[in-house]
Amino acid sequence: MWKAAGKPRYGPIFDKQQSCRLTCIYRKRLREEQNSETYSYTNALHDAPLTKKDVEFWKCWRSKFGSTNECTEVEGCVDSAVIVNKFSDYFSSSYTCNNKHQAHYLREQYLEILSVYSGCLLDDDHLFETELVNKIIYEMKKEKNTRNRRLVS
Repeated sequence: MWKAAGKPRYGPIFDKQQSCRLTCIYRKRLREEQNSETYSYTNALHDAPLTKKDVEFWKCWRSKFGSTNECTEVEGCVDSAVIVNKFSDYFSSSYTCNNKHQAHYLREQYLEILSVYSGCLLDDDHLFETELVNKIIYEMKKEKNTRNRRLVS
């Protein structure tokens, strides 16, 4: 219509053409933003395991794919107590000894060695708590990441 009217520079036809043009630009920009969001999401999801930021990785994962913790039935059961018992039964049967006689023999051997074991005497200087172990492990991870970054760069 704008072209048929001789491409006017003012007036109602010009105003209509400008509003349509701006709407198209707006929609194009909106699509570009949605696409860039998808790409940045993918990059963030890809980079999170590389930098070993577990919390950030799972936040990104859940925001992208949602939560999948919606299991409501296990082998036809919906009662959580029954489901817990089924898991317990399954895993306790999975991790049993292959040879009961050998397991009994090894246990007897262990108890015999334990009865004569004297070991080192522990005083207050040798005691440690879970917080100390946690701190040491946490610092090891940070050092490991630092070394890996130095090797990459």
